[in-house]
Amino acid sequence: MSDITHNEVSKMTDFSRTGIHVAVFCILSALALVLNCGRDNKLVGPGQTARIQIQLDFKERDAASHGKSVSDLKRFKSQNIDEVTVSVVNVTSREVIVREQALNIVDTAQGRFAEGEVSIPVTDQVEVFNIIVFAADTQALFFFVGSDDVALQAGTTQANAIVITMLPAVSFALLGSVQASSTFGESGFGPGRAIDLDPRTSWLSAGSNADPNGSRFVWTGIAERLFGTMGIVNNSRHALEQYRSGFGFETVRFRVYSGPNATGEMLFEQIVPYPKTSNDPVVRVSPLVFGQSVELLLQGHENPTGGGFSELLIVDPSLGGDIPVLQSIAVTPINPLQTGQAVQLTAIGTLSNGATFDVTSQAVWASSNSAVASVDDTGEVTGVATGTATITASFVGVVGQTIVTVTDASLVSIAISPQDATIEVGKTLQLIVTGNFSDGSSSDVTAQANWTSSDSQVATIEASTGLATGNAPGSTTITAELNGVTGSTGLNVSAATIASLVVTPADTTIAAGESVQYKATATFSDGSSSDVTAQANWTSSDSQVATIDATTGLAVANAPGNTTVTAAIGEVQGQVSLTVAAATLVSVTVTPENPTIVAGTEQEFNAVGAFSDDSQRDVTDQVTWSSGNTTVAGITSGGVATGLQPGVTTIAAELNGISGQTLLTVTAAEIVSIEVMPQDASVPAGLTVQYSATATLSDGSTQDITTDADWTSDNTQVADVSNAGLATGLSPGTAKITAEKDGISAGTTLTVGQPELVSITVTPANPTILVDQTMQFTATGTFTDDSEDDLTKDAAWTSSDSKVALIDQNGLATGNSAGTTVIAATFGGVSGSTTLTVDNSNPARISNLQPTVIQINDSTFCDVFGGPVGTLYQFDFDYDDPDGDVVDGSVVHVSFQFLPSGSTGSFDVTSPIIGGDGFKGGIQFFVCFVFSDQTSTDVTVEITDAGGQRSNAITVNVPKPNGANLAFREGDERLTRARAAECTGR
Repeated sequence: MSDITHNEVSKMTDFSRTGIHVAVFCILSALALVLNCGRDNKLVGPGQTARIQIQLDFKERDAASHGKSVSDLKRFKSQNIDEVTVSVVNVTSREVIVREQALNIVDTAQGRFAEGEVSIPVTDQVEVFNIIVFAADTQALFFFVGSDDVALQAGTTQANAIVITMLPAVSFALLGSVQASSTFGESGFGPGRAIDLDPRTSWLSAGSNADPNGSRFVWTGIAERLFGTMGIVNNSRHALEQYRSGFGFETVRFRVYSGPNATGEMLFEQIVPYPKTSNDPVVRVSPLVFGQSVELLLQGHENPTGGGFSELLIVDPSLGGDIPVLQSIAVTPINPLQTGQAVQLTAIGTLSNGATFDVTSQAVWASSNSAVASVDDTGEVTGVATGTATITASFVGVVGQTIVTVTDASLVSIAISPQDATIEVGKTLQLIVTGNFSDGSSSDVTAQANWTSSDSQVATIEASTGLATGNAPGSTTITAELNGVTGSTGLNVSAATIASLVVTPADTTIAAGESVQYKATATFSDGSSSDVTAQANWTSSDSQVATIDATTGLAVANAPGNTTVTAAIGEVQGQVSLTVAAATLVSVTVTPENPTIVAGTEQEFNAVGAFSDDSQRDVTDQVTWSSGNTTVAGITSGGVATGLQPGVTTIAAELNGISGQTLLTVTAAEIVSIEVMPQDASVPAGLTVQYSATATLSDGSTQDITTDADWTSDNTQVADVSNAGLATGLSPGTAKITAEKDGISAGTTLTVGQPELVSITVTPANPTILVDQTMQFTATGTFTDDSEDDLTKDAAWTSSDSKVALIDQNGLATGNSAGTTVIAATFGGVSGSTTLTVDNSNPARISNLQPTVIQINDSTFCDVFGGPVGTLYQFDFDYDDPDGDVVDGSVVHVSFQFLPSGSTGSFDVTSPIIGGDGFKGGIQFFVCFVFSDQTSTDVTVEITDAGGQRSNAITVNVPKPNGANLAFREGDERLTRARAAECTGR
């Protein structure tokens, strides 16, 4: 293990504060603060555990030397430590002292320290956090942190090295003395073990060599606490580790706690001063912890620059139990053995505080002559051959022993002493049995014999020890037996005589109604004493003042006055005086017990006082009432409590220092009534009414419970209502709408009328006709219940410009001149309209345009741009063309409008003539429609001949098909003719 030495200090900076020179070591060269990712980039808070991981990279190192001066140390730094890289993880504070300059660490700051250079980004300043780092070698790292809120652990490159963490208040010894720190290697402690040493003891040095100006400095002490996550080190008796502090420490304070990390009870504490010179004797602290020990070996000297030097020698560190020092061990029994006989020995340790404990199983047993007597690890000794052997029991350096004699002789007789002894009742007597052997020898075999008493009512005797106890006057025979040989003696037990009686308590004063238990203690002629309360005869000199139970000694005060209480056994008496005062209040009872009320209601309490004379009376108006939590309930001086908000409070009544209490539970205010709004509403079928429910609570407050109430309708054919109170009219009639919560309900009547017209849709939408052509319009009404009705014949039709087009009352419009007009249909105050365009171009003489629409159901597939699957339709239009106006190259314009959305589209088809007589023609094309949620589409077709003349338009309504949509199969010849929803004629 390497000690911390001066040549391992990376940076020394001298600076002056108020005339006092302080030497500070700052190895900290570069610091990188790495935060917990994903946790808001914040450091851990005070009191939480932070971990510092630091790695030092020394490019050059030389041997250490304790004797270097400050200037030497400076030169050593510049010559031997070239560069240090440090990373810090999760430090609770960020300010670090480097080269007399306060530098703040950024959340992710990284830096490197080289001679004469510091590179650490500076950002937000936080709490001061002083870190001083120095190294013992390249294998281990030592550091200090000046904060009690942080527990730090250094990382090392040596797999089995364990760093001792020091947490001192930051102060520094004069002339470069280093703080104490160490690393334990594999010889004494294995991986994962640690010792924390917390130095906070301070001392003052006024030596002339400490400061040229004679100033006094506060230096930090070492090793205030040794507490453990180490556990017990099995091999520590053979491989000890040393802990070495630096200079400047005068005392060591050593503590052991019952729990890890200095928690629990402090079981041991000792403060040991350093010897002033190296010639002083070594000071040892060896607390015993139930068979394990921790020992500090303190050696010291005073060097010219001030301070002391210490070593910490650790042996079997452990925690728990009492920690006195073991002083001696007694081994029993002491007696001869026959060859082949085995006897269990016992080792009893005596501690420095006088306590004893059995260390038989923990001691190391040994025989001086195992050829005569052998002993195993448990302390069982066995006679092997005649002779003597010394059996020793060793434990934590203390040795106890006994001499065992092994013989071939057989037991001839045994004798008990003393013979025919007399003891008093309650007394004990140790009897001894001596065994006489065939070789004429004798020995004490008390512990080997089996003891019995012929009358255990008179006296009992411990079977293995021979200790007799007198139980009652009389005589009994005590017998000892060993190996079939017996011996006996008589034992007489006599009764001890009473010399005096003492009655307690003496000269007592109690209140009327109270009682006092007296005790009589007899002192016997043998000096012993005994409680004879039950044997005494008890009397009171004045039964009007107090009576007393003659056999138990329990006195009860009846009335004010004085009486003498006497206890007598035979002629011996003991007396005391009893004074009885007026009855006093004993207790106060508050009723009712633990009631529960609702917030906003009241509870009346009563207080009954019980007095020492067993009387009771109502003291409600005399006590002082209080509530333990006035936010839950308040209480008046008359004991009336009012619940304010849910919770539990203590209601107390106090009188003359005597109080009683009970618990009052206040529950949430209850609903008293509910109001539903609006009242008696009317609505046409299909429309809704939003109801609200307002509860009035027991505390007078109101609360909106619309979304909390249970809503119901008594006629769901007429109206339904949601959980949020939204009622929907379904059909004409009346229904009662009810809101209920916590058993309280209220309702109102909803009248549902006939559905009302909401809108009118005029179709076709925005058509175009030629002058003198007609267009049949349709008016479709939509009602509040989403139903529709054809209002074409019921609506009033109008044209906004009759010069452009006229419309009759059946919705048939006739084009008069070129232009646009608005065609409107009105019914019941609701209107719908569309725009009609009239074209004055000369139409082709095409007539009798007859449509045929075929839905293709031969499993042909239609796929529009790879999009939604649609349905393929074949359109055939036949017409009359007496003048032969439609020739190859004529254009068929196809437009369509989906219903009810009104979305439109169109395309043109350049069509050849079908037929050959010049008077009849036909157009055929294919269209793929994707209906989705639409119900139908209006397809309008008009023909423009080769001369540019358009025919009249004709509209066909194509309903949405039932069943699955169809689509083209790949390779179908019609796919090329209807690609992208366009087709060519036949």
